[in-house]
Amino acid sequence: MDEERDAAIKRIEEKHGLYKRVFDSEDGKVLLADLERDCYLKSSLFSKDAMEMAFREGMRSIILHINSMRTLDIDDFKKLNDENNK
Repeated sequence: MDEERDAAIKRIEEKHGLYKRVFDSEDGKVLLADLERDCYLKSSLFSKDAMEMAFREGMRSIILHINSMRTLDIDDFKKLNDENNK
């Protein structure tokens, strides 16, 4: 069980590093700003069309995921994981 947990944490750490390297670079910052604007991070999702609004929320969830992976605190993640597995 600990081996599985350690392997899962290692995968998260590797992904975290990738997100940071890509989106914290100068080019990545430009792309991130573009995505934040185009993916409704700082604007209203509202639409009279429910399908359109759901589509916009899907786009927004992508940028939220990118930001959470970039800013993930690995130590906090490990503590939370340990607490959840008690």
